[in-house]
Amino acid sequence: MKLTASLLGLLSILFATSTFAQVSQNQARNFQIDATHTGTLYSAGIAPPLKQKWSVTFGQKMSYPLIADGRVFVTVRNPSAYGTVLYALDGASGATLWSYPLGGVYYWSALCYENGRVFALSGSGLLRAFESASGNVVWSRQLPGSSFSSAPTVSQGMVYTSNGNGSLFAVSADTGNIVWTAPVSYGDNSSPVVTNDSLFVSYACTYVFKFNPTSGSLIWKNNPGCSGGGGKTPVLYDGRLYVRDTTDSILDIQTGSLLGTYNTKNAPVFAGNMGFFLNGPHGYGSYGTLEGRDLNNNNSLVWSFSGDGALQSGVLYADGFVYVGSNSGKLYALDAATGLQVWSTTAGTSIPYVDEHNVSQPLTGFAAGEGLLVIPTSTTLVAFETDNTPPSVTWGAPVPAANASGWNKAPVDFPFTFAGVGSASPVSPLHFTSEGANQTQDVTLTDRSGNTTSVTSPVVNIDWSAPTTSTTISGSVNNGEWYSDIQITLNSTDNLSGIANTFYKVDGGSTQTYTNPFSISTEGTHTVSYWSVDVAGNTEQTHSTTVKVDTGAPATSASVAGTSFNSWYLDPALVTLTSTDNSSGVANTYYTIDGGATQNYANSFNVSGGGSHTVQYWSVDAVGNVENQHSLTLNVDSGAPSTQISTSGTVGSNGWYQSSVQVSLSVSDNAQAGVATTYYQVDGGTVQTYSNSFA
Repeated sequence: MKLTASLLGLLSILFATSTFAQVSQNQARNFQIDATHTGTLYSAGIAPPLKQKWSVTFGQKMSYPLIADGRVFVTVRNPSAYGTVLYALDGASGATLWSYPLGGVYYWSALCYENGRVFALSGSGLLRAFESASGNVVWSRQLPGSSFSSAPTVSQGMVYTSNGNGSLFAVSADTGNIVWTAPVSYGDNSSPVVTNDSLFVSYACTYVFKFNPTSGSLIWKNNPGCSGGGGKTPVLYDGRLYVRDTTDSILDIQTGSLLGTYNTKNAPVFAGNMGFFLNGPHGYGSYGTLEGRDLNNNNSLVWSFSGDGALQSGVLYADGFVYVGSNSGKLYALDAATGLQVWSTTAGTSIPYVDEHNVSQPLTGFAAGEGLLVIPTSTTLVAFETDNTPPSVTWGAPVPAANASGWNKAPVDFPFTFAGVGSASPVSPLHFTSEGANQTQDVTLTDRSGNTTSVTSPVVNIDWSAPTTSTTISGSVNNGEWYSDIQITLNSTDNLSGIANTFYKVDGGSTQTYTNPFSISTEGTHTVSYWSVDVAGNTEQTHSTTVKVDTGAPATSASVAGTSFNSWYLDPALVTLTSTDNSSGVANTYYTIDGGATQNYANSFNVSGGGSHTVQYWSVDAVGNVENQHSLTLNVDSGAPSTQISTSGTVGSNGWYQSSVQVSLSVSDNAQAGVATTYYQVDGGTVQTYSNSFA
């Protein structure tokens, strides 16, 4: 749909009825609604959106409908034999009230309505008047001539039509008598336009006649210098007569002079200062673009609408809206002022072209009135009425969808579809842009009468903040940071959706789900990584903490320094204690000698006193782990050995021996270390190792 600059000026213009149009009514009594064929009703009692009230499938092509006094009238082509059938349908239900076979040559017929009577004309020129309520034939008149294709127009007690033999007839609606006859050019197809003081018919080459409707006297004619069969129905609006042929012309109704040209496939429609034209190639098999033009501004284009590209039907204006249909069966309602599409539906398989030159089917078109819009499709008559269904909302799926727990972690759009008639505020979708649980919004529904009600949306839960997790470490701690036993508790909180899971890793190992406080028993410095995920799916950044664990006792070794022989040390023996702890470190090393008092080791110490001594030693680390005591046994020899000499031989006097002397050495050592070697010298000579007595 296209809008032109003329729209701004148009919006302030009020629609007004034509000076020459038939008095506004709520009925469709002639082809294109009224006797001037403007296709316009200002009080039809319908406004889109519409809904189907009923449909009747005839299986054959049908005429334009009439709407009057609670009934809908239409003629339908016979399936095979020439002729048509007139149907009277209940306007409320579409039920057939009565029907009547019209017969006639070919498959053409047309009808009109006034004062409780339906007037139907067959293709052979048989004009009948029916009681609209009962279907009884009031009168029947065979008109002179052999070929009829001019849809009758009734106005103020007179029915007007023409034949293909060049005669125009005025027939009394009351009696069926022919009141007057006038010659015209051929007389095919053109449905007469009638006002209080004028009657117009238009034929090929825009050969147009104006008569006095009462007397049949010719007022003027526009003879273009050629003639022929095949006229088309003119339209009278605002002092102008719109006639159609190869070139579509606008004539002054007073003089017949040419005022301008235009283009339309079917009869134009008028309301206020606007004209509505289906602009496109003339004839069947082509499509057009519906145009709204400003009649007060040189017919300038205000808007255009192409629909689905297959617009071909008649056009109708009702209560501020313009209706048009397509070959695909689409029916559109447009705002008459702007051309904006306000509603559409599929009425059937096809909404036919109004082919005024075709007698193989009744002349078709749209009708509106008494709260109905009635549309003939190719096989079905469909009635629509204003849809006053109270407004309602159907909720769609939120975007993005919530997780399985019903939570989102991002803003949410909640779409809805609006049904019924009225409006919804705000429009779809609703926008939820804040965190919170159990969020809702209200949609205010306003019906056609202005009544309002509120509908509350489904609950939306949004949490896009990650949870927080902290640690609590308990156990025996010393040296400021070392634990001999440790327990780690993870504390997680989330203010909205709640905690789904808390996870942790120790020293980069596998991820574990936290359920209860846990301990670490392996000695050393450890890194604990931890984080939580809430129910909405928000994942906390990973935190880490370092813990130091010392569960093992220190190790202490002893070394002895001094002169030793055969596991005996010469008094004193020096003892050194060496302690290590790979974790928290050694706090103290302790020792006892021979079960004596416990002493705090600081430096190497002596063990003295002859005999065997026992040293007990151990260490304690910084977190209080106590090493098992070790025992060291030391043998200390604190005294020299004792050597005794004895001699044997012939003893003389004065200490002299009279023979060689045998010398023996006897050695003892009280500390029991034992004698290693005994030495001797004779007269200061060479030191010799004693092994046996010598002489």
